Amino acid sequence: MKIAINQLLNSSILNSEWVGFHGDSEYFDEDGELQYGYWTFVGITEDSKGEVPFGLDDEIDEEALYGDFIVLVRNKKDHICMVAFGYRR
Repeated sequence: MKIAINQLLNSSILNSEWVGFHGDSEYFDEDGELQYGYWTFVGITEDSKGEVPFGLDDEIDEEALYGDFIVLVRNKKDHICMVAFGYRR
């Protein structure tokens, strides 16, 4: 199942000047069960190491959220933000 990034985190934080924010993250899986996790703003990077950053409206695979997962997300100010997600089964 794919989930939009903007549903998993508070996108207004990524579009502000705040740093070091940590928040709750949740989504409904295919069975209608609410899954809980967290997201953490790690920082802003200039080097995407060849990876194409996701946009806030892009979708990621549900399975990628489990374990320690860092994703590069381009915010509305054109900064590449590193965001960590943490979900456990």
